[in-house]
Amino acid sequence: MAVFSVHLPTAEEEDRTRRFQVQKNYLLGLAQYLENEYGAGTLVGGESLIGVLRQQRGFARIQRVNGADEKACATALSLSWSGIIQLELASWSKVQFSLPYTNAWAPVHAYYAVSGAARAWLTAQSQPTTSHATTLKAIGSEVQGRHLYPPPWNVFCTGFCHDGSHSFQNAPKHETPADSGVLLSNPDLSTFWPRYLKMLETTRRHSLDRRFDEWKRQQGKKRMLTSQKEAVAATVPATTLFDFLWRLRVRSNYHGVEPFLMTHVAPGWQRDFYESIRLVAHHSSLMFDCWVARRLGSAWYAETVGDFMQYRDHSPEPVQFLEMRRDLLGPKSGGS
Repeated sequence: MAVFSVHLPTAEEEDRTRRFQVQKNYLLGLAQYLENEYGAGTLVGGESLIGVLRQQRGFARIQRVNGADEKACATALSLSWSGIIQLELASWSKVQFSLPYTNAWAPVHAYYAVSGAARAWLTAQSQPTTSHATTLKAIGSEVQGRHLYPPPWNVFCTGFCHDGSHSFQNAPKHETPADSGVLLSNPDLSTFWPRYLKMLETTRRHSLDRRFDEWKRQQGKKRMLTSQKEAVAATVPATTLFDFLWRLRVRSNYHGVEPFLMTHVAPGWQRDFYESIRLVAHHSSLMFDCWVARRLGSAWYAETVGDFMQYRDHSPEPVQFLEMRRDLLGPKSGGS
């Protein structure tokens, strides 16, 4: 007689499944929005995104500069491009990776792909940053104060989330954060903004909770008054999509890989997570590349891409995205 064993998920496994589902849905909804706004895929979508970036009011104000630390900019871009390459390897037809294992580290690669490009952009403006916190703070300040970022990157959250006094800027009017039922439902364009606002809200709430814990440790206290929390919240920079990528990176780095390796998570979920975070990393880093090319010159950008690509040996597939960027942002594209 054949014996079949059935594994019923524990409460902890069910909780991990829900958490993974919510994060996957955040990314999938974001990818759907990007493809609807800018076109499908990294090539078509990237070309359209660059066209939109060049129409932003702040783009014309980016002036060419001499004397910037070009070596530091190139180093930061190399870090960014290396992160993209790590994401590309899983889609490279000659290498068959298991997506759960790929996804366990994908948030780390995605974050460094974006933060490296952001650091290159800040360095090109003579505003080098030396930590993740200062990079996120500087980018958050730009999102608030400069007309460079198109939707959805231009939307940000400020204020004290715990009492409902927080607010969102640059989001469509009358949109409010989604409830928990929406977060577990399949994403579509009709629920994008509520889901996106909830993503920013929960990311800010996590950030504020960490600040509150730091304050209590520093003050030697176990509790905080609401007025004290409000005062701390007022010092926390605006929360943006880039903070969400940082949150995913921290979770992947320090909170374990179990959510990505659960056998009872559908393979389609793993594919959605991977393809979505890959697209978000591509477009977000490309945005900074576009501004760097404008600031330091398209010829410099093309040369920097060429210097990086000379190490590709005989495996051109993972760096095809850089050939696309060089074509779009190099001298023939008018990127300077």
